[in-house]
Amino acid sequence: MTAASPLRELGALFLRLGVTAFGGPAAHVAMMRDEVVDRRRWLNDGEFLDLVAATHLIPGPNSTELAIHIGYRRGGLAGLALAGVCFILPAALIVAGVAAAYARYGETPQAGWLTYGIGPVVIAIVAQALVKLGQAALGRWTQAAVAAGALAAALGGVNELAVLAAGILYLDDYREGLVEAELTGLEIQAEIFAGALGEGAIGTGDDDAKFIQPDVARPMLRRLVLPTRTRARVFDATGAVVADSRFLEGGAVQVEVLTSEGDFPSHLLDDLYDALVALIPDRRPDPPFPDDGRLDLLPAVEGALDGDVKTGRWSLPGDAHRLGAAAPVQRFKQVLGAVFVTAETGEIDAAVRDARFDILQAFAVALGVTVLLSLYLA
Repeated sequence: MTAASPLRELGALFLRLGVTAFGGPAAHVAMMRDEVVDRRRWLNDGEFLDLVAATHLIPGPNSTELAIHIGYRRGGLAGLALAGVCFILPAALIVAGVAAAYARYGETPQAGWLTYGIGPVVIAIVAQALVKLGQAALGRWTQAAVAAGALAAALGGVNELAVLAAGILYLDDYREGLVEAELTGLEIQAEIFAGALGEGAIGTGDDDAKFIQPDVARPMLRRLVLPTRTRARVFDATGAVVADSRFLEGGAVQVEVLTSEGDFPSHLLDDLYDALVALIPDRRPDPPFPDDGRLDLLPAVEGALDGDVKTGRWSLPGDAHRLGAAAPVQRFKQVLGAVFVTAETGEIDAAVRDARFDILQAFAVALGVTVLLSLYLA
């Protein structure tokens, strides 16, 4: 395939859509999805929906912006310009011709049937777009609940900007992506820790049986977790904890989080944020994290003691959450115990919080511009 092939494909596709696509932006979006997701596989459903969402955050015709976005993704700046021109120019010429014809013949009985016939076709295309995009966008019940709430608010006359800001504040997919990335990182850490312990902390008993040496595993574990913000525990083959990175021989390592009193505006913003977040549908409830004495009953730890690498997520008091991964400690493929690595979701929650504050700031700016324009035009 030559370097010019993507541009030729873009030009051919959007020239055809510019000539044949009709029915308005919703119909155009459905046709573009059929072409670039189902047929050509240039994008997956998630990427396509991201582009659709982006077009709704900026002024202008959505389908034209979507064509330009796809052109940029496929062919860079040249693709951006080519897709935009090929999609816009034929439609502009056709609209000019149709407008001239309608001005002359639109009120005549012979041409009136055309307008009645086009309407149902447009409705069918829009309905198809809603079904396809809805199947991709509403994968979880919480997403469907947010969509239903936004629809009810819009039908109730709530300002569109407020509905948009409230919908974006949900950010469940964004948070879920951060959680999955953190779980992947914990899984890798657990496997590395298990491999190190399997090589350096295994002893041999009088009966030639292999076992994890606690006195060797404890300092090793402390050094392994030192560059991370995680806590690690080592279990022997019976499920008993033999090493904990929070404990030294002299006792527990006390970790305290430094807090700031903040000022009045900061507390006010925090209270407003908490009130808004309380209105957002909650994610699937995670099981509570058990007492340290019963960690061997966790499915992740049990799976690791059986030779598998497992991950899990749990809830903590105060609406906090904990993530974890467990990996088997092996020597010559014999499972001698497990490593369990955990981390809190504080940084993830802070990232989501920052994103929500950015959205609120953008909403405030957009609302302010809207109010100023309304006052000026009045």
